[in-house]
Amino acid sequence: MSFFKDRAALGVMALLAVGTIGGAFALMNAAFAEPESAGGNLSKKQIERIVHEYIVNHPEVLVEAMEKLQSREEDDKRKKAQENISKLGDKLFNNAADHVTGNPSGDVTIVEFFDYRCGYCKKARPEVLALLKADPKIRLVVKEFPILGKTSETASRAALAAKKQGKYWDFHLALIKEADLNETRIFELAAANGIDVTRMKTDMQATDVTKVIDTNHELAQKIGVDSTPSFIFGKELVAGAMSLEQMKDQVAKARKAAQ
Repeated sequence: MSFFKDRAALGVMALLAVGTIGGAFALMNAAFAEPESAGGNLSKKQIERIVHEYIVNHPEVLVEAMEKLQSREEDDKRKKAQENISKLGDKLFNNAADHVTGNPSGDVTIVEFFDYRCGYCKKARPEVLALLKADPKIRLVVKEFPILGKTSETASRAALAAKKQGKYWDFHLALIKEADLNETRIFELAAANGIDVTRMKTDMQATDVTKVIDTNHELAQKIGVDSTPSFIFGKELVAGAMSLEQMKDQVAKARKAAQ
């Protein structure tokens, strides 16, 4: 291999090692700063040309580098989420302000962050209910996480106020099923589910209701939840709606990890 080809190969190795084009130019800068140890007296401009020509002739290295970088970033995000889930365990899994359904003594806890106006949350709800029916050992904690505007927050406040009347779950299901949710419809659904709407409107503004929503947003930020629905299976954060089979797989992993 010629000297110039050696330099090109080194540039590509650096590119793949760092995961971006910056990796190649990091090596280039090192070679320029210490030409003797780098193997010659190439100028910075020459090294730039060599690296550039190699990348132009072998563009597949860019795809490989970006895939490697993305994989590394996803692994880092996953590990950070797991660490914070462990640190915040009680606030995530055992906050008395959250509604718990399924088996309260289940061997696997699923936490779901959701928004009543989120189309993917609406799509996910039948799958989640089917999972609870298929597996009686699952404990589900639902986290009010309104992120899609004023109507979303109104719906969450209404649901938390309904919880004070012992009527959370049926109202929750009615809200998340509604295709065109608005303030008027929220109160109509409340009345249809036997909720004292006058009392609910007062309770919606209570400081403890505000605290629940604020706490859930803080938790979401700390563990990396930035979309709905987002689930925690055991200690694994998974974003997005899933099929029943995908959820079953996550539950199986959580059970195995807890053994």
